[in-house]
Amino acid sequence: MTGNVTQLVLDAVDLARGAADDAVRQRSLKFIGPIVAFAFGAIGGAVGYLRLAFWALLAPVVVLGVLAMECSGGFAGDSARAMKTTSTH
Repeated sequence: MTGNVTQLVLDAVDLARGAADDAVRQRSLKFIGPIVAFAFGAIGGAVGYLRLAFWALLAPVVVLGVLAMECSGGFAGDSARAMKTTSTH
C-alpha cells in the first residue's frame, strides 16, 4: 500500500503542475479506488476497536472462516459442485 500511495502522490503532483500525460491519469484512476477502500477499512477497524475493543476482531475472523470453508468445499452442497467440475473430460 505504501508504494501505491507514493505513486499516487507523485502522479498528483505531475497532474497539478500539468506535466502528466494520459497514462498518468489512467494510473491515478486505477490507484484511487483501492487506496480509498483501504483508508475506509483502516478507519472502520480503528472505530471498531475503540467501541468493541478486542471483540472487533470477531467479524473479520468469521468472514475469513466462511470464505475458507467455501473455498475448501466444506459447506453442504459443495460436493456436488466439486464432482461436476472434476467429471468433465
